[in-house]
Amino acid sequence: MAETIICYLCQETITGIPYVSPDGDQVCQTCYENNYIECMHCGHTVHSDEANIVIGRREEEEEWCEDCTNAFTHRCTHCDNITEETCCVADAAGAVLCNNCYSSYILCSDCGLWTDDWDEHEHCPACSTENEHIHQYHSDNHNLQFHPNSNESLYFGVELEVEGFPNMSTAATETYALSEEESLFHLEEDVSLHNGFEVITQPCSLQFHQTKFPWTKITRTIVQNKGKSESAPTAALHVHFSKSFFQGKHSELYQLRLIYIFERFWTQLVILGRTSEYLLNRSCCRYRDPNLFDCPARSKIREFRNYYGRYMAVNLASSQETIEIRIFRGTLTPRVIIASIELVDFLVRLAKNTSTPKLQQLTWASVLKKIHAKGYLYLPAYLEEKDAEHL
Repeated sequence: MAETIICYLCQETITGIPYVSPDGDQVCQTCYENNYIECMHCGHTVHSDEANIVIGRREEEEEWCEDCTNAFTHRCTHCDNITEETCCVADAAGAVLCNNCYSSYILCSDCGLWTDDWDEHEHCPACSTENEHIHQYHSDNHNLQFHPNSNESLYFGVELEVEGFPNMSTAATETYALSEEESLFHLEEDVSLHNGFEVITQPCSLQFHQTKFPWTKITRTIVQNKGKSESAPTAALHVHFSKSFFQGKHSELYQLRLIYIFERFWTQLVILGRTSEYLLNRSCCRYRDPNLFDCPARSKIREFRNYYGRYMAVNLASSQETIEIRIFRGTLTPRVIIASIELVDFLVRLAKNTSTPKLQQLTWASVLKKIHAKGYLYLPAYLEEKDAEHL
């Protein structure tokens, strides 16, 4: 009597010769055809969820395995298709184009990146001489002006990323007009943004951001020029605070406590920061160190500065003068911008003024109680809007 063979996937009796999956399981023809593909490049059979659609040399769609896709194809910067054929020219960031898109792009003569929008000097919009108010990325030719210029110990600088302007030059000119000749803020290019720029503020006290900084006028101007921030998943809001606030012999301990707060309440802070999946994966990372307090704080902070880059939620590496909080998604709502600054103010003060054992005993409910006791202008309403009590 012939042996009865049961399909590994559908559990039905197989009539005829069974197919063998890449894992060695016997399956029926229907399950085999529905769940596996034969790579059209190497001929190996793989699970269909491990396959990619590739535009082959004959300009036809082909199914390739993951290994062949990674080794022999590129993703076109313009159309996002995975192609076997490329223009064979990479820009300064390593991006390539497929042959179909190549004719619509040039390499910017300044930054070396692909662009489909260029001026007579073959500059992309970010490098164009027409955008005279947009500085090069993180250039150092800005005179710091503190607001107010007093004995404040804690100042905040904000980087607001905006993009998607139909006419970036006009948007930059109108936004710059609010800067009081850059005494309040300046504009910078950022290659991660499409037709956009960063609004980078001078160091300001929390009260100055709350009451005097022209956030409403800035965001209104950006909206009127059809700029985007929160609806653009790549745009972020970064908040710097003065490292001198942590000065003294316990400076590194305060920094370590701040990192601990972010690690401890990561889920809640990510929601309050409106953080996109793109930012979490690329530029807002966790330290994921379960033993933050297992050695002297100075040694641990030195390790973090030396071996972790600047794309951390609590960035210690970019500046000697400031620490950067990168957990926020961009927004063009002034009260949300200020609420974000207020949240950083609270977390920084909590790290400095709460002992390590007491921090380790904190619950999210007790954190919220402490926030409400501080009398912030915008943060309590923002927490209620986000239903923070149930995070």
